[in-house]
Amino acid sequence: MKLIDKGIGINLISKGRIAQAKNYPILDLAHQLGLEVRNKSCGCINPSHEDKHPSMSFDKRTNTFKCWVPTCQFNTKSHDTIDLVMAVKNLSFQEAINFILVDYPSQCIPSYQNTKKTPLSVNRTKSAENGEKYADIYEYLINFLPYPDKSHYLVADRKISLDVLKANNIKRLIQQVNPYYYLNKLQEAFPRERIKQSGIYPIVYDNNCCAVIPFYREGRIIYLQGIASPGKREKAKVRNLMGIIKPVIYVPELKDNHSVNLCEGIITALYMSSFGYSSVAIISGSDSTETIASNLTPFKDRKFFLCPDADKVGIETFNKIKKLLFTQGFNYDSEYFNPIELGRKLKLDAKILIKIKDLNDLRAYMQTPPKEQ
Repeated sequence: MKLIDKGIGINLISKGRIAQAKNYPILDLAHQLGLEVRNKSCGCINPSHEDKHPSMSFDKRTNTFKCWVPTCQFNTKSHDTIDLVMAVKNLSFQEAINFILVDYPSQCIPSYQNTKKTPLSVNRTKSAENGEKYADIYEYLINFLPYPDKSHYLVADRKISLDVLKANNIKRLIQQVNPYYYLNKLQEAFPRERIKQSGIYPIVYDNNCCAVIPFYREGRIIYLQGIASPGKREKAKVRNLMGIIKPVIYVPELKDNHSVNLCEGIITALYMSSFGYSSVAIISGSDSTETIASNLTPFKDRKFFLCPDADKVGIETFNKIKKLLFTQGFNYDSEYFNPIELGRKLKLDAKILIKIKDLNDLRAYMQTPPKEQ
């Protein structure tokens, strides 16, 4: 570790470059340097003392860091991005600035520090773009990634078959030490500004997701959705493309002439597909029922089975869809598939029944989905 000495070279660098280096998002820089930052804290970069707990913290407001161990050289005041690079990379003041501004000039990629809390509802704004124009970027990523294995979350926990995942070209992201690993891979083939515009950042940055699901239209990938394994959460979270219009429905590979189970959510649709049942997933209940019905028109010659989540919003949404399907001449079963009723037939404990919201919640207790009538 290099002791901080800004005296050498400081007069040879313009104030503008120094200010530019100091303004580089410090959390982005910390990740690029390989520091394991959690909740804006990490182990101190000073090897002269040990940390039982992370003693160094970052302040996004001032773009600085500080160690809270009284004897540490980084405890005396807050230190900036240049100090961080000098210490970690053992560089001079001038070398540290060059490292920040030349070696990692990635400001054109959305900043982790500045965009982490950006709501993904931007996908539904009027300014959102269609994903078709970025199909080559999405396809490049999907072709680069491997398929999930038996230990993967979607297979081991959500009971989706490997054959279904492969048939729908669903791939897995492998955790990387460098949070920019996949972005750097994309930069080998595409301009940075175009990667930014493709909205792919929330999916591939900083090990956010464990799986990537492609949406196809006429043989091209027009959208991607990331699946983040739940960890301590009860359910997995999804990561959407930023600033790209989200499709209304997701259509896995369908079997010829089979009826269609209309579900809420991709994972439920894939689970049904794992048992040989053609399924289509509604991605967002916030879309109008007219929009949902118009997207289902290509499957109008098939019979629909309605499989809503067993909650108030799910039932209300599917009641509206059912009326619209009726008025537009769709063939559908008048009764809903009720996962709670199925749970009762399986004689599940009442404590389990109250937790059931959809078919996928039953995956650990049933061997096959309900038979089509």
